[in-house]
Amino acid sequence: MIGIVVLGIIAAVAAPAFTDMLNRRRVQAVATGISTDLAYLRAEQSVRPADLIMWVNGDPVGTQVSCYAIGIKSTTSSCDKCWNTTGVCDDDKTLVRAERVPASSQVSFRVWSPDGAVPNFKFAQPRLVPTINNIFFDVCGSSRSSPRAVLRVELSSLGRASVCSPNGSMSGYGTCTIATEPQCPT
Repeated sequence: MIGIVVLGIIAAVAAPAFTDMLNRRRVQAVATGISTDLAYLRAEQSVRPADLIMWVNGDPVGTQVSCYAIGIKSTTSSCDKCWNTTGVCDDDKTLVRAERVPASSQVSFRVWSPDGAVPNFKFAQPRLVPTINNIFFDVCGSSRSSPRAVLRVELSSLGRASVCSPNGSMSGYGTCTIATEPQCPT
């Protein structure tokens, strides 16, 4: 009986730390996925004759999902509905890849640039540089954690993606090139 009580106390003490660890791992997984997809988009653009575009959801709060879609540019089609589970693109033939992070996972991201909103962008030929300079994906964990787990995926003007910790909440990551507060959805 005493053993069960002691085990219960240990579990009660360990549960918040375990939850925080899971939240940090989710943030790392989403940031790694974004970085990998940016590298994929750039590599695919180098071998495809048609333009590939990444559309991003600018309002993760309103749709309850953070998402992006990679698709082939078309005059008649757009892939700007990445939160929609049935029809991401107007023409399903243009979709290459879509990634959704539901709010229920307690991880969200916001895409921004010092130059303004980022509804979509591509890597322009022949140098494969982004059409918008300095694009940032701020991947944020649960707001109930203290400090809030945040990673930033920075896309440089040369088209290289790197992961950093803008507020120092995640050890093992370097400092970000732009020292601004994370743009976390509330």
